[in-house]
Amino acid sequence: MSPVGAIVRKELRTYFVSPVAYVVASVFLLLTGLLSFLAIATASNRSMQMLRVQGNLPELNLNELVFRPVFYNMAVILLLVVPILTMRLLAEEKKLKTMELLVTSPVTITEIVVGKFVEALTVFFSSLVTRMRALVSSCSEGEVIRVSCLPLSRTAVSGLVMPY
Repeated sequence: MSPVGAIVRKELRTYFVSPVAYVVASVFLLLTGLLSFLAIATASNRSMQMLRVQGNLPELNLNELVFRPVFYNMAVILLLVVPILTMRLLAEEKKLKTMELLVTSPVTITEIVVGKFVEALTVFFSSLVTRMRALVSSCSEGEVIRVSCLPLSRTAVSGLVMPY
């Protein structure tokens, strides 16, 4: 096993044994779920208002009304969540007084940094994939409103990579 893989495995085990990953993921999912609900409620109210004004079923772009605000809000939430995930990476080593052992081991600094980065990225993507799965499943359960997945995926990527 490579040194990076060993560091990633050790850090993932440490993360998921302690409640830190579960608390951060649940707060992230709770906040994004609440903001998703509010965006859907706002889109529903707009749809009803347009129905009253036009008298027929309006054609709405759900990517603009629901998904874009959700992903913009998710980007702001991630500005708070990602530092919470990453700030314990080296602080935990210093607290447990294993930093000297890690630095003097036959592993380069680059391998240590890459291993800790991959671990934080794995924890981050696991909570992000959970949220995406919830958004796509709530999108696909609707009978009246149909959304194609291609614009949804483009909105997801553009909302997370370039929020503004």
